[in-house]
Amino acid sequence: MAIISHFFVSVISVLYDDADILESFFEKTIAVLKSNYQHYEFVLVDNGSQDETPPIIDKLLKKHESVRCIRLSRHFSTEAAISAGLDSGIGDAIVILEPQLDPPSLIPEMVEKIRQGAGVVFGVRKKGLRETFYCEIGRKIFYKICKMIMKFPPPENATYFIGLTREALNAIVQMKEEFRFVRIFGGYIGFKKQIFEYEQKPIRQKIRQESLRKRVAYAIDIIINNTTNPLVLVTYIGLLVSFLNIIYVGYLLLVALSKQKVVAGWLSSSMQISVMFFFVFVILSILCEYIGRLFDETKQRPVYFIEKEKNSSVLISDEDRKNIVKEQSDCHG
Repeated sequence: MAIISHFFVSVISVLYDDADILESFFEKTIAVLKSNYQHYEFVLVDNGSQDETPPIIDKLLKKHESVRCIRLSRHFSTEAAISAGLDSGIGDAIVILEPQLDPPSLIPEMVEKIRQGAGVVFGVRKKGLRETFYCEIGRKIFYKICKMIMKFPPPENATYFIGLTREALNAIVQMKEEFRFVRIFGGYIGFKKQIFEYEQKPIRQKIRQESLRKRVAYAIDIIINNTTNPLVLVTYIGLLVSFLNIIYVGYLLLVALSKQKVVAGWLSSSMQISVMFFFVFVILSILCEYIGRLFDETKQRPVYFIEKEKNSSVLISDEDRKNIVKEQSDCHG
């Protein structure tokens, strides 16, 4: 296959205590980039690793060209760490690669789909990883809920293996929410989408997976932070209950008019409770709507904090290559 010389490719990988697989994964990835592209960069985001990952990265930076490392100040969510890489990527095509699961050999196929016109390419695993019964059921329920209540649900079995054009990435970077979900944003921005089915090939014998509690929390974050439909549902429930209370008030009035003997205090206490709950539910309904609107407007906290940035001694190894960063700075003033 001929080396592509007119297309700059950025590959972004998030690392967290990956010293056991880092060198093997890195060598495979950099070999794919060197053999297929003249212009490329490999961005490693160290998400607060506490093992030997940082010194191994330093060694790789000295050994290879066109490699950058972004070290975050502490351990953030995977989505936040991915955002750190996306915010700094300079390529025409950007590929997110998960070290322990995604084969680097698939990078050219992903990039080719982008070159053919896809704005966002979602990697979707052909078959799921081995999971517990509860995790498998929970995953199916999650995707069904997303399809029901979200306008732009993530593709089922979507992974972090995602390809973006420069234009799509620029659109995602404009979104400044505190909680970032690239698989949701990829659908939201409206660019042409394409599914890329592939088989994950774990490097580790025992795959590192999140606990059930963290998965549930992550699913709740995705749903709550990307749709106000639960609030709308609560609004409708509140209005329904309010309507039922009005009917009950009418019933109480009919009882008072049709029966001469009524237990003392029953009518007044029932009327008071019904009217009170009517106004409570109306107020709650209105508040839910306003909270939903405010929720979309008040996300101003930084997503991540960078402790250090390191580069290879040579970022652009071929003197004949165009310096993408310099060109961009020249164009903008």
